[in-house]
Amino acid sequence: MNFDFFPKQISDCLYKLNMDYVYEIRLRVGYPIFCITKTGRVHLKKEGQEIFCSKEDIIYIIEKITKRSIYAYNNQIKKGFLDANNGIRIGLAGECVFEDNNILTIKNISSLNVRIPHIIKGCGDIIFKKIYSDMHILNTLILSPAGFGKTTLLKDLIRIINNKTDIQILIIDERGEFINSNG
Repeated sequence: MNFDFFPKQISDCLYKLNMDYVYEIRLRVGYPIFCITKTGRVHLKKEGQEIFCSKEDIIYIIEKITKRSIYAYNNQIKKGFLDANNGIRIGLAGECVFEDNNILTIKNISSLNVRIPHIIKGCGDIIFKKIYSDMHILNTLILSPAGFGKTTLLKDLIRIINNKTDIQILIIDERGEFINSNG
């Protein structure tokens, strides 16, 4: 996984972790940086000391992802996220700028939630058996709270449908979650 959008001190720590077990990386100005893993929180440390997130870290990450052209990414920003690479999505928290009850942008971003995508082959097997009938897919709605694997399930279902049927699949991926998905 490529973490070149993080400052070196942070990316060096991330490369030491087994990313198969990391679901999220959370950064908040003035607080320790930590990862959400299968077993709980893991705080990033350098020489035994927790790494705290600075405003400069947040600015660095946003500038790297937007290639120093934040305005070009404003449609994503006002929706509360940025797409990094390899399907990585970054949630943003800051001050919303409104006009006529519509969010124009988010400024003074102070917190990031980096979602790490995973491929879990076979997680869609049971669902596939329930939705595939008589050479077609039944209308299906996948619904759950954030972070419960909707995209992971959908990626696996697409893989299964592609491998087991002649059904043509078209993905409209407005959030970039299927970009460079392997599997």
